[in-house]
Amino acid sequence: MKRIAILGIVAAFVIITVFMGVYILYIVKSPISLEMHGEVSDKIGFNLDADAIKFGKLFPGATSRRAINLTNSYQYPIYFSVRLSGDIAKYVSVSQNEGRLEPSEVRSLTYYFSPSKSTGFGNYSGVTSIQISRVIFP
Repeated sequence: MKRIAILGIVAAFVIITVFMGVYILYIVKSPISLEMHGEVSDKIGFNLDADAIKFGKLFPGATSRRAINLTNSYQYPIYFSVRLSGDIAKYVSVSQNEGRLEPSEVRSLTYYFSPSKSTGFGNYSGVTSIQISRVIFP
């Protein structure tokens, strides 16, 4: 009786381990991470470098926007989900936080940096992570 219980536990462990391995390796893709930078200042300034999402300098209460293109280069549909972190995150919004892309589809995501009028001067930074996963069920 104990032998059957132990075999059941081992079998359940193996099944869960295999399922998680397939899920991680096959379904979930590596996230795309981009740094974000913005400065709240009494001056206006632009930074068009493409190595990060750089909002430049802007007045409190103003808005700066930057867009990126997300392309599905896989041969199957994917699901994407956007996450924001860092001290800039509370001032940033995205035109679409999640969605589905068909093969070869391109979607423009616009990021808006909108510090309130009461936001203090200073540099704000963080990271946007876009998690990609394979759509299993249509």
